[in-house]
Amino acid sequence: MEPFGSVDDQTIAPVPDRLDVVSIGLMLCPNRNLTTLTAAVLSLHPHVQVLNHGFERLEAAGLLRFLRSGNDDDLEAFLRGAIGFSGYGRVGDYGGNILLSHAYKRPALRAAYAQHYADAPVKPDIRCLVWKDGARLLEYVRANDIAVVGLAERLPRLRFLSPLRRPVAHLRSLQRYYEPQPPDYVRPSLPDLTTESVAKYILAAHQEFLAWRQRRPEQFFAYTEAELGAQGAAALARFLGISADETWRQLAAEFFIDDGPQIDEAPEQAVFTALLNGRYPRSDQLHRWYRQATAMQRAPS
Repeated sequence: MEPFGSVDDQTIAPVPDRLDVVSIGLMLCPNRNLTTLTAAVLSLHPHVQVLNHGFERLEAAGLLRFLRSGNDDDLEAFLRGAIGFSGYGRVGDYGGNILLSHAYKRPALRAAYAQHYADAPVKPDIRCLVWKDGARLLEYVRANDIAVVGLAERLPRLRFLSPLRRPVAHLRSLQRYYEPQPPDYVRPSLPDLTTESVAKYILAAHQEFLAWRQRRPEQFFAYTEAELGAQGAAALARFLGISADETWRQLAAEFFIDDGPQIDEAPEQAVFTALLNGRYPRSDQLHRWYRQATAMQRAPS
């Protein structure tokens, strides 16, 4: 059976009365940043449930209070609501099940999910929830002056995730995705789609996340295209506190791969370099990522 071939997008999936969730993974980064790929591969794990987008529905239902309160009861309410929303949904910002994302337009990925989980909207033994709406969440924590490291300390089940995509490929993808202009929710950080504005947006987000990771590495996880594949998936599973069984590792080896375009020397690199040297001269972590990413970017296919 084709999973979620025809569903009522207003349906809230039933949530088990008892949950034994050890981690709640929150993407906290710009769009077009390997997050859908990551979420799709995680959704193939038997103990991971993924909610794709859905920020506005969660906020309207009062399920984002945990971000301000740091209260575990509020986090539990978010967890149960997010699982309920993750069963069905719609394409786009409305959100819902990860099978409605663009990653699952790949027939092989859909077939792999159907082979293991048929048409079950919610997994029976959820140990980890992952929510993928990183750009909206990033704007929310900035707008509300939420101390993310402090929040992580108060809520130890939280795990924050940020891929670090190659900069030029990321910049060009964002420009295409947001054309002709950025949506309102991201404009406080990305006012327009000029090369300089998008480069500033990417670097600021990465700098912020890497600083958080330095302070609390057990709850903040960043990774590049070079860290995908079966080993990268296993590292991600360890971070989330879930097992990486052999079946899932094989699926990750097949699907958690870097198949993006190889980019040779590009004019945008000069913009990134100038911003790095001018704005972040002492950020060793950011400079290290950029050197590695641009070296990979220039590598032949």
